[in-house]
Amino acid sequence: MPFPGPALRDIARAKIPTLLLWGGADKVVPPAVAAVRAVWQAEGLEDGLTSGEVRGTGHAFMLQRPQEVADALDRFIESL
Repeated sequence: MPFPGPALRDIARAKIPTLLLWGGADKVVPPAVAAVRAVWQAEGLEDGLTSGEVRGTGHAFMLQRPQEVADALDRFIESL
């Protein structure tokens, strides 16, 4: 089973709104982010996906820029 596996496909098909954030300088997650987005794009199910990069941060982006993450969460929740 290729990463990220069928669970993400199931979430997309269920049309569950999903917020995907990542640190722009994260050396661990970028391949995972690309895989998630590729799965959703391949399935034509991007409608429920909101994504964004927190520039200049690493793997702990929520600790490095907590206000920026909180603002992204607020915007996402308000969009529901």
